[in-house]
Amino acid sequence: MIAWMFPGQGAQYVGMAGDLLSSDDTVCGALEDIEERLGVDIARIMQNGPEEQLRLTENAQPAILLHSVLSARRAIEKGFRPDFLLGQSLGEYSALVVSGAMDLADAVEIVRLRGKLMQQVVPEGKGAMAAIIGLGAEATSKICNEIGSEDEICISNYNAPEQVVVSGLREYVEKAAEKAGESGARKVVMLGVSAPFHTKLLAPAGESLRKRLQMIEIRPPSVPVISNVSAQPVPQSKEGIIELLVRQVSSPVRWEESIKYLVGNSVDSFVEFGPGASLSGLVRKIDNKAKAHPTDRKDIAAVMNEVYPNV
Repeated sequence: MIAWMFPGQGAQYVGMAGDLLSSDDTVCGALEDIEERLGVDIARIMQNGPEEQLRLTENAQPAILLHSVLSARRAIEKGFRPDFLLGQSLGEYSALVVSGAMDLADAVEIVRLRGKLMQQVVPEGKGAMAAIIGLGAEATSKICNEIGSEDEICISNYNAPEQVVVSGLREYVEKAAEKAGESGARKVVMLGVSAPFHTKLLAPAGESLRKRLQMIEIRPPSVPVISNVSAQPVPQSKEGIIELLVRQVSSPVRWEESIKYLVGNSVDSFVEFGPGASLSGLVRKIDNKAKAHPTDRKDIAAVMNEVYPNV
């Protein structure tokens, strides 16, 4: 069994998507619609930057989604199909598009709004996130509880057995990062984001997003999509999918648990579509027997022929 996976914010880089953005008339037509909806030349920003503009949440999220979906579609055009789909945070929208549950243009517009709403709820500079490596969830959670309440700081991403992310108000995150280092963490990295993603602080953004999600068409996924919130397949109903996407904004990303669920359901190969290869690294840390295959800056057809030797 094979799962396809898609990255979240932070994976973007100037020059991303390579030839995917101008590969054929179908892509060019889709870009025209997307850029008209966004009111910004997203392809130019992806290809040429500047980096400061691409890094903005409202640009980074649609850019990553677009790169991820276009690369997966190239594999689909060659006749390859996944058994499961999942994405980390923003990447869940990429998975829903590839599953047929959402249209690409709708999803790009939604994630741009999602980014704006997240930033509006907590003003820039007030929130922060930090990756804690080598300490584990239990010890990190204890540090968070000692420093502040769940409304001020918490674990926002359970990425791998020894890699979690804390998120919250900047002063609390900085204190937690310092204490984690003193407590024996191998590495502590303040992340280049300006909002405390996946915390209760962003619950109002989720409720605002709900209104927009209700206005678009959402169909039953043709392939099971694993939810960040439940680490289980999303429901087949529009209402069920919307509820999970709303909760996702302010709930922890259960990535490690999602990968373990898939491994327990006979998935032994993971293919990463979109910018970077961070998710492939996490898969290997979660289960060293699982095979992970990033496709960024590679010949996608060649990668897929390696993963699907009998197709």
